Amino acid sequence: MITQWSVLSLLRQLTDIGEDEEKVCLGIALSSLERVNSRLKADADRDDVRIAQAGLAYYALCVRRAGSADGIQSFKAGDITVKKSADSSLKFAASVRDGALAELIPLLSDDGFFCCGVEI
Repeated sequence: MITQWSVLSLLRQLTDIGEDEEKVCLGIALSSLERVNSRLKADADRDDVRIAQAGLAYYALCVRRAGSADGIQSFKAGDITVKKSADSSLKFAASVRDGALAELIPLLSDDGFFCCGVEI
């Protein structure tokens, strides 16, 4: 059975998670898993490893981290300068999320599109 712990384990492979962030990350993992489970087809295998995709959780975590940076993008101490751009991190996280969603397509139900013809 796929659990939030499965998602958290995969999330740890994408990014470092400190002890202080673990509880938050577990909540993000659970939320991401619930979002995927709510969109699964009725006949989808609930034990399929693709359900544990950490891409959604990774994106949510990166958005959270970018929001808590207080707008600081660079730090200078003497001759050492450190710059961290939230934009590049979010772009990478978005590509990871999109890849995860692409792998999930066969398992998800699509109820957001309707097409019909009208004869006159």
